[in-house]
Amino acid sequence: MPCFQVLWQVYQEVVFLPLERKPPWPSFAILTADNPSGRVCSRLVNRCAAAALARRLRSGRYTCLHVCSPDLCYCEYSFAAPLPLHMALSLAARFKQIAVYYVRRGRLWLVPVAVRSLPYKPVALGVYPDLVRNMENKSIA
Repeated sequence: MPCFQVLWQVYQEVVFLPLERKPPWPSFAILTADNPSGRVCSRLVNRCAAAALARRLRSGRYTCLHVCSPDLCYCEYSFAAPLPLHMALSLAARFKQIAVYYVRRGRLWLVPVAVRSLPYKPVALGVYPDLVRNMENKSIA
């Protein structure tokens, strides 16, 4: 079992690589289905989980992106979708995620999901556009 304290710290140091258009909504959730409960899964398992999450987002109102470590050595396939926070948390819980990223009025938050019983609180991570990169690792804001 991964150490939630370590993962919680790692989740606070991220950049985002849009695979399509940048999210056009003033508020949106960034969700993944990769590596449930913090356990590393195979590429195939993660792809199947991502397809299931995409089906749950049914409306097609989402855009795809990677959530990555700042050095881009690790990335998770993710979806940005215009969901209220409570719906994003519910959906993330269904896919056994530890946290979601939530953007509200341009500000990025890390919000706990699976660790609600632990002393983790939402953390403000900064201004979302400042954390968006392109493949050459340059800001595209």
